[in-house]
Amino acid sequence: MLFPVEDRYQSAFDTRTGCSASFNKQIFEGRRKINSDLSFNYATGKQDQTEKNVVKGTVRQTESPIPACVTDSLSAIFYVASQRLTDGTSFSFPLGDAARTVPVTMKVMGHEEIKTPSGTYQTVRVQPTTDASIVKNRGNILIWYTDDARHLPVQIRAFLFWGTITFHLQSVEDR
Repeated sequence: MLFPVEDRYQSAFDTRTGCSASFNKQIFEGRRKINSDLSFNYATGKQDQTEKNVVKGTVRQTESPIPACVTDSLSAIFYVASQRLTDGTSFSFPLGDAARTVPVTMKVMGHEEIKTPSGTYQTVRVQPTTDASIVKNRGNILIWYTDDARHLPVQIRAFLFWGTITFHLQSVEDR
């Protein structure tokens, strides 16, 4: 079954600490149209999610506790890029996932050359894992970062129970 997909993700986070401030998803997948806003309030120790179903006109709000610092799923990709990515090492952090907080471990798996539409890169392959969350036991994710000081994420591959999705870096702009 094929249908149009146009999903947009936006994140705000502190680049020094990796702590997220907010995360927004606009999901447009066939007839499914969802707008989701997740905000992190460290003063109250809570994350609040408002999810609007554009098609049905319904709104669902949830609230849950968070630790002193939490990272959303988009910011996590860039937080990892700020770390030392040495073969065999791993590090963990709390991830805000759909108004829950789950521990995620990132393991540096090795080096590999990756070709994308934006070029060919020497990369470091990293695998996130968790013992909790909606995707536990439903697949694996691999992220390839450039093996240089920038650690640009150039490829993400998700092996899911129904198939594989691969994201490639399309272009790089210096600003």
